[in-house]
Amino acid sequence: MSRSLVIISTIFFLLSSCIKESPETYSEYFISNNTSNKIILVNYKKGLANDSLSININESYVSSASLKGGSPSPPPFSADSTKVIFNDTISIVHYRIEGQDILRNIFLEESWDGGSISEYKYRYEYNFSEKDYQEAIDKM
Repeated sequence: MSRSLVIISTIFFLLSSCIKESPETYSEYFISNNTSNKIILVNYKKGLANDSLSININESYVSSASLKGGSPSPPPFSADSTKVIFNDTISIVHYRIEGQDILRNIFLEESWDGGSISEYKYRYEYNFSEKDYQEAIDKM
């Protein structure tokens, strides 16, 4: 009996040591301000502002994340909506829904450029342009 227990234990040990761990995937996110206006992004969760970031003219916000077994898709923050404020006066809100009546939405992956650059590395870019600023004016 003890010999069979040793054999079973050895087999279990060998099988469990052969389990392959999921590789870690690394993602970089760049949110660039290519407008002639300072931009502030205010992120909301359940109607409450929970985070904000400021991006000066011709500058970028850079973030990164790692995840085992997959790639975190954009955006690099957790929110249900983001208010984009240009020069502290003009604003437009991006919601985490499809079908919103705006040209691009920071929550939709198709509004981001980039993707896989190697097997385990991703790079995404979201570029605010003068079109985004003009759309915010038009939606007021």
